[in-house]
Amino acid sequence: MKRSILTLLAALILAAPASFAFDPLQAIGSIVSNATSSTKFDIADLQGSWKYSAPAISFASDDALSQIGGLGASAAIENKLAPYYKKLSITSAVISFDNQGNFEIKLKRGTLKGVAKKQGDDGALIFTFQGTRTGRQVGELAARATKSATGELTLTFDATRLIQLVKTISTYANNSTLSTISQMLESYDNIYVGAKFKKQ
Repeated sequence: MKRSILTLLAALILAAPASFAFDPLQAIGSIVSNATSSTKFDIADLQGSWKYSAPAISFASDDALSQIGGLGASAAIENKLAPYYKKLSITSAVISFDNQGNFEIKLKRGTLKGVAKKQGDDGALIFTFQGTRTGRQVGELAARATKSATGELTLTFDATRLIQLVKTISTYANNSTLSTISQMLESYDNIYVGAKFKKQ
């Protein structure tokens, strides 16, 4: 495992463009966290409030080789996303769940509400978003969730649908930063984007 992590880290450093501020310690932490996370949890295990800690990326592929490659790629992409998350104020996000999966995501620019339902034992979730005033359903997102041995929660969403939904229900509609993120992610197939959270 140690040899694999060092090999991935070396490859990422060599592949990173000169303009890209690569953080080796964050990359190692991301790879280890992803490699030791589990999808074995009940929706009630998410109960409580969770505060944003870092960007997160996952790939919708169960192929072992793709997953190994995905861990290395995700660390690099997560580093690239960090400054954009800061510009969008995602770094202030707090997500709260009750034991039934009802959630509330508090962002600097507003609050999103809805319900999350688990779709099996592989970490798949469906997030149904509701209008904060009407309570009506405004969209659904496929998501992937894991919990690490240290209790860190990672939530990632289908990138294409997430960006579409954010544009629809928030003030981000004409945001150039969001457009930059969209362009960055569109070259990857079946990519999920989100964040890591630590329990408050």
